This record gives sequence, C-alpha cells and structure tokens, in this order.
Amino acid sequence: MNENAQGQIISLLAENEKIISELYSIAAQNFSDSNYYNFFITLSFEETAHAEWILSLYDDVVNGRVSFNPDRFDINEIRSFADQLKKKLDEVKKSTLGWEAALKLALEIENMLLESKWFEVFGKDAEKFNYSLNRLRNATIQHRERITNAIGSIEEQ
Repeated sequence: MNENAQGQIISLLAENEKIISELYSIAAQNFSDSNYYNFFITLSFEETAHAEWILSLYDDVVNGRVSFNPDRFDINEIRSFADQLKKKLDEVKKSTLGWEAALKLALEIENMLLESKWFEVFGKDAEKFNYSLNRLRNATIQHRERITNAIGSIEEQ
C-alpha cells in the first residue's frame, strides 16, 4: 500500500473520531441543564483531540517519513464503522436519549473501537505512529472506564 492509501487510512480513522465527537456533543445538548452535560461535552472535546492526534500523522505518512503496516487495516471495515457511527448519530439527532441510554450507546461505541484493534501497537510500525496509537488506545480505555463507572452509579441508585 502506498503513502496515499496510508493517508486515506489516517483520514478515515480521524473522521470516525470526529463523528464520535459530534455524537457526544449532541448527547450533551440533551442534558444542557445538568452535570450530565459536562460528562458528554468532555468526551466530545476529547474525541476531537483524538482526531487531531491522528491527523498530526497525516503529513508524515503521505510524505513517507512515517510508515505503518497497512495490511492490518481494512479500508472497507473502517468505512463500514463510519457508516454505523453515522446511523447512530442520525438516531441521536432524531431522539432525546435519557442518561442511561446515552451512556450505554457511548459504551457500545468505545467497545467497538477497542474491539476493532485499530489502535493496537505493532512492532513493525514507526515509533511515532505507535506512540499515537498507544495514546488513542489508552484514552479509549479511559473513556470506557468512565462510562462504565457512570452506568454503575445509575445501577446503584
């Protein structure tokens, strides 16, 4: 796979993070008069940062300064994931999610990201690429833990 295809992978991964950010931002608007707003707007800002982390690799990748093993990325799978996210985004735009439903949706998304293994670090990839993937993986795990803890607090009530 050439640098252009690698750049396309970077762009698609970043786009997924942007869609997630938008979804969380809309969820936050459902709770504009509560602490739940802060929870989701923080997740939204963090997802935007994740997209920026990914995009920071773009120039280096397309100019051949950073490379990665593209065989572990299936462009169609990444696009399919984006399509799933867009459907969820449309659903959230059309309805008002309650706190628990919004948390469960967020947990589902974070789990899907982790299960995709796109952010797993592999030894053959460039150090800068691995560093960024590791940051993304750790941030996604932290999101999942925060969301799980929030769901746990609901169940304790």
